[in-house]
Amino acid sequence: MRKFLIQWMPFGATSALTLHSILQEQWMQAAMSAGATALTTIWAKFSGKFMETLEAEAEKRGETTAKALIRQIDSLLEMLKQKLSGFKRQYYQQLVYICRDYQTQGLDKDRVLKLEKVFVPLKIVSKEAVRIDPKMIRVVDEAAKNPKEKNIWDFLVAMQKESGFRRMAILGAPGSGKTTLLRHLTLTYAANTQRQAHKKAPKLIPVLLYLRDVRQEVVQNQPPLAKLIEKQVRGQRKIQPLDPPQNWFANRLQNNQCLVMLDGLDEVADEAERQQVSRWVDRQMQAYPDTPFILTSRPFGYQSVELQQAAITLEVQPFNLKQMKQFLQSWYLQTEIMSRAGEDDLGVK
Repeated sequence: MRKFLIQWMPFGATSALTLHSILQEQWMQAAMSAGATALTTIWAKFSGKFMETLEAEAEKRGETTAKALIRQIDSLLEMLKQKLSGFKRQYYQQLVYICRDYQTQGLDKDRVLKLEKVFVPLKIVSKEAVRIDPKMIRVVDEAAKNPKEKNIWDFLVAMQKESGFRRMAILGAPGSGKTTLLRHLTLTYAANTQRQAHKKAPKLIPVLLYLRDVRQEVVQNQPPLAKLIEKQVRGQRKIQPLDPPQNWFANRLQNNQCLVMLDGLDEVADEAERQQVSRWVDRQMQAYPDTPFILTSRPFGYQSVELQQAAITLEVQPFNLKQMKQFLQSWYLQTEIMSRAGEDDLGVK
């Protein structure tokens, strides 16, 4: 047994370094230590009498070092097991639970409809914040064609080449669909269907924070973004609560793998607190300069505390007639399906 431990100790050490590098997402270090692992494996296999000499020496000195190494490897293996046990899958499933329902204000709530079944993609255009129309009801010129109208996926794809699109402020009147847009983005990424929305959609980990919900924490404690996300994730459910591995979000933010969505700056009602929240948002954007951020607000709420970090302002466009028809048809079809206990066939349609 001692000979075995001593012979394979270099392999254990380099393997431990490889596992540690993977856990910390230090990919270059992991590759280098993996190479060292291969070399020490060869060394262990063909070490011959040299190993017998080491074994005799180990007999004199005891097995403390070998046992400590084994404990370290076991600990790292357990950490790796926990890391790969599916936190990301569990996190995505929780996002699906949160965002799968279509939320309404002031409408019949006897039936809960699925967001993906009734969602109509919004049109948005780039416009200076001071020129964005704050009115809830706007006249739509059906004959007018705005070549600048895009959907959110066009901007997400564009940011891969143009860094200026990594900071987006989506502005619109109450009820224009800003929150629903972020919820649908989150749901799409959580379901891993972003390439169905756009064939060049970037692969990102969605993070959705409602600023009205985190306002008090931000104002009182000014937490780093990763810590705030972890706290929100842990508090999302009481049954089988999620427990993110250490630095899980911090590492992914640092590696620009997240899409951070901050909803409702204007819903921080107190103006002094809104200023503090805005400055906190600025600091997070500065801390992660290559991580994409999307902030939503009503025009007035944004103009009163406009971000210092340069953000492209996008205006939500009102539905045109085609979009209205699509929404109404989807709404009534899904209502009929729900009234028939989920039955969906040509007769129902």
